[in-house]
Amino acid sequence: MSVAAYDQNLKTYEFEFNFSSLPIYLAFIPLMYIIPTIYVVLRIFLVFSKCLVFKNREKVRRDMDMNVFSIIVCLHFMNFIFFISDYLMYRFPATGILTPWCSRIPYSNLLTVIVFTTYYSALIVLLFPSVLSFIRLFLIISPYFTVTTIVFRVSLPLIFVYSLFFTFFLIPAKGICKPLGLPYPYGSVMVYYTDSYRGIHNSTFFLANNLVWMIIGGIVNIALLAKLAGFLKKKAQSSVTMWKPECAKLKKVCIFTL
Repeated sequence: MSVAAYDQNLKTYEFEFNFSSLPIYLAFIPLMYIIPTIYVVLRIFLVFSKCLVFKNREKVRRDMDMNVFSIIVCLHFMNFIFFISDYLMYRFPATGILTPWCSRIPYSNLLTVIVFTTYYSALIVLLFPSVLSFIRLFLIISPYFTVTTIVFRVSLPLIFVYSLFFTFFLIPAKGICKPLGLPYPYGSVMVYYTDSYRGIHNSTFFLANNLVWMIIGGIVNIALLAKLAGFLKKKAQSSVTMWKPECAKLKKVCIFTL
């Protein structure tokens, strides 16, 4: 159904730009931090790539675990995808720019894609930190073994497949524009969906995943901190020569923890 089904007066709604309105502020503020964030992330990636290609490749690989770095790059990329889709789902249509278009159509597959991308990328962004914690833990336990490579190669495709199981209900769904209430002004809408599989909504799935992966991530990070504390205790009781291999472990973990 079109947004006019909620309010017939929206058929004649005309957008007027007002910089002092709440939706315009909410649409503009994220652009102030996402643009410099993208620049910093790209800068880090380019500098690292140059070091890897033009300088001592073996030294870079020795100082920085490539599996951890790859997970971080994937996390930043999916964060960017989530930001764009979330912006198109909530902040941009809330300005009222899309309302005249929404009032003329019953539904749109393009809007369904926006909803799916938002929910799908949100789950992936939720999973990556836990996987990163697992890799850091294995890295400090067995830094010279291929276990981190195995975890990386197995977990990366599983993350993308796992997230599909919690967004399947959107396959038959139809994307619509839904009017927003106060404190948003008249004419503000959001991208939403209807006719999902058996009327399933995302809130239950997302809340359950938040709780489960927050607990798992917390347990893994506690184990990681306990392992680091054990190394510090070992340092106090051992000679500098015996501590040297453990220092290499700490160096890698601390770099990617920060």
